[in-house]
Amino acid sequence: MTETLKTSIKGGGFLLEDVETTDVFTPEDFTSEHKMISKTTQDFVLNEVYPSLTILKITNLIIL
Repeated sequence: MTETLKTSIKGGGFLLEDVETTDVFTPEDFTSEHKMISKTTQDFVLNEVYPSLTILKITNLIIL
């Protein structure tokens, strides 16, 4: 069984190299699952991480 490895274009590489339009992943390509994961992550950061930042800074548990 052979597998085809697809190389991904990193960062702005699509601006400097010849690539197919199908090889460039844009926000318009997000599935409902991608959007749901994004929303869950945003909710977690807003509700769990941001409220704890002051406590973490005071106790020097994080370095900014």
